[in-house]
Amino acid sequence: MKKGSTALSGISSNQTKSSTVRDFIYTYQNLLMVFGLVLSFSGGSWDITYHILNIPESFFSYPHSLVYSGILIVVCIFFMNLRRNFHAEKKIRNNNYIILSGIVLVLAAGPFDFSWHSKFGLDGLLSPPHLTLLSGWLLVALGNLRITNFRLNELRVKSQNLHDDLSKANHNSAASAAITTTTKAHEIKEFDSRGHELVGDDEQKEVQEEKEEENDEGHLMKKGEKTILKNQMQKNYGKLIPNSIINGGPKLYKLQLFLNLSILLLIMSGILYFFSLPFSETEFYNFNPPSLLALFVYGLGFPILFSAYLVKILLNYPDLKIMVPLVGIFYVIVTLITQISSNSFLAEYSGYYLLNLIPFVLLYAVMARSSSSSSRRHHLRFKNKLLDNKSSQFQQQQQQQQPSPNPDNKKIMNVIFSHIPSSSNFKYLALATTFGLLSYSLCFPLNTYVYNEELYGYLIYQNLVVKVYQEIFFENYVIIAAMSVAGGFLGYMILHITKSMRIQNHTR
Repeated sequence: MKKGSTALSGISSNQTKSSTVRDFIYTYQNLLMVFGLVLSFSGGSWDITYHILNIPESFFSYPHSLVYSGILIVVCIFFMNLRRNFHAEKKIRNNNYIILSGIVLVLAAGPFDFSWHSKFGLDGLLSPPHLTLLSGWLLVALGNLRITNFRLNELRVKSQNLHDDLSKANHNSAASAAITTTTKAHEIKEFDSRGHELVGDDEQKEVQEEKEEENDEGHLMKKGEKTILKNQMQKNYGKLIPNSIINGGPKLYKLQLFLNLSILLLIMSGILYFFSLPFSETEFYNFNPPSLLALFVYGLGFPILFSAYLVKILLNYPDLKIMVPLVGIFYVIVTLITQISSNSFLAEYSGYYLLNLIPFVLLYAVMARSSSSSSRRHHLRFKNKLLDNKSSQFQQQQQQQQPSPNPDNKKIMNVIFSHIPSSSNFKYLALATTFGLLSYSLCFPLNTYVYNEELYGYLIYQNLVVKVYQEIFFENYVIIAAMSVAGGFLGYMILHITKSMRIQNHTR
């Protein structure tokens, strides 16, 4: 009997451990999947360097191993909680379908690539299997980003409610303490024959002590209510929140958002490289784009991408503007590791490429300072809101007596003003143009091959890449600058037009 009970308790213990592991993985699954995407994409970028250097590749080369490891992480993490993923709330479930579609494409790309190699031998950069893989990465990244945005919006609402509850608790406790003190003070008042108040030294001291005692009680009450409300907040959030709320979201989701935004930018850069680099000609086919078209795809595509994408982050995450420099820094580091330091002919120029960090580090300093000041303004607004609570109630009563405005007009105005940035549009246009100008240095060394194909047609050996890159810049800097500025401006205009279209759709 004891053996049977011991066996049952052992099974129960194992099930509990398994459930705990699954819960932990489910809590962090989107973060882990994005990490897998970063590994997989980095392996793909590194593989391009291997092809450029003509290093004989095998199925288990270092770049390929990174690609497989990242894919394995994404697939295993997602399928370990498959049932929970599709029994989640509707918005999460729909985005999990997007992720699943991406995983299907990623898994299909493996055998597709193998059969392609078997039939055509060495393949080029732009090939159907590679496009399938890149499309799968893109869908997984988009699904994860949409889930992260949904979670962040949830946390912003709950954080706002917590601040409201805490502020109301502070206000109520202070008011009750003041009322109690005033009542007790009136109870011990004495008056002379003329009606003047008489308060002895002992009584005055007693009143003062009672006031201090009530203030202490009110202070303790505030602390207690804060603790209770914070505990309730953590309970409402559940196990999805291992850290405290900072600037509108916990550290988990800030890290998740950072990696999501970074990998999405890298994947979209990969799409532009697919259709601009002259690396897709083989013995059996030539998928290289026409050189002039490739020049425009690169020369305008990257400035448009950098300007629209990074400014979009500023507008979409006003409380997390610091993500812009962090994403830029991540882009520089991944490019440095996979395309420059891994190339023995370019490794000595790594220090020069790191100069690209300077504008992003400066932007990080500005954004960090702006973020802290906006947080202080946020708390001040809460205090003012409480102080004006009675006044606002009175104004609401007056407004109820007056005829209400047309709700459609009110909705239109709310939508319009919610999309107007707090700073002038010129600031965002200037940033977009700056991001466009950075594209030439950020895209080293691969942009050398794009420009060379149209402008010179050299057969570039690896020891000449830097020399050709410099020659392209010094002889064609007017063309490069003009295309970069035009691309930055176009990126901003595309962003502005799509925002206006969204406003019109909201107002219909």
